[in-house]
Amino acid sequence: MSTTPPSRRTVLRLGAAALTAAGVALLGVGAAIQPKRVLRPPPRPDDATLPEKAPSAARVVVVGGGLAGMAAATALAERGYAVTLLEAASHLGG
Repeated sequence: MSTTPPSRRTVLRLGAAALTAAGVALLGVGAAIQPKRVLRPPPRPDDATLPEKAPSAARVVVVGGGLAGMAAATALAERGYAVTLLEAASHLGG
């Protein structure tokens, strides 16, 4: 007689129930159901450190043609910087 093993979902549900029960038994009901407070840094305004216009003849090199490199190169070019984008691969995009 063969039995099928429990699904991953069943194992996770049972594990969560066991951890919750252990928290209730050790710390009391209030401590087991209180969410943790997550501290995050305050939001920064976009482009806080970039000037609106580039100084004359300002040149910038962006290393990496992935998504972040292309976004940085575009933002700098829109502000008037002469941008050189360097990428090791034969294509852009990561």
